[in-house]
Amino acid sequence: MNKIFFTTVIFFALTTNLFAKEIIYLKCPEIVTKNNSKGVLESMGWSALGKEMGRTYAKITILKSSAKIKLHSTLGAYPDKEKPASGGPAQKSKLEDGKYEHNDIWNDDKTSMLDNRYFFKVNNKWELSGVFMNKDKVIQEGVSEKLYGAYTYAGKCEELSKKKYKSILKKGE
Repeated sequence: MNKIFFTTVIFFALTTNLFAKEIIYLKCPEIVTKNNSKGVLESMGWSALGKEMGRTYAKITILKSSAKIKLHSTLGAYPDKEKPASGGPAQKSKLEDGKYEHNDIWNDDKTSMLDNRYFFKVNNKWELSGVFMNKDKVIQEGVSEKLYGAYTYAGKCEELSKKKYKSILKKGE
């Protein structure tokens, strides 16, 4: 029974990419378009309007009626020589209103965070838009106030080769 289960799991893992219509590798700046933050997060240099607050690297595997999105990201202005951090496991996303959505939600006893990213094409070029919200529930050690961050961001993405994408994930830029 275990062999059958294991074989089935391996089959589905391997065939997901076999049925891929297209695999796209993107590098997308996250340029702040609106800053509704409070306190120290409102005035941080990388969170000012028009500034880059981070960079998203995405592998989008477009399937017949959906997509799988795997994210890696860096925080702060580009160029960042650090290798991007993983955004967790790949998420399945349906095409809605011409956009693929990726949600990152974190909630524990100290912090709540939401980061929604939307990938879409405009004039045959990939773009990114997103909303980031962070709220500390308690004042944490070394911080003099509760942090509240609320940003919207957008950016025009650059398509990368598979080789360049893997190189960035391995070493940074």
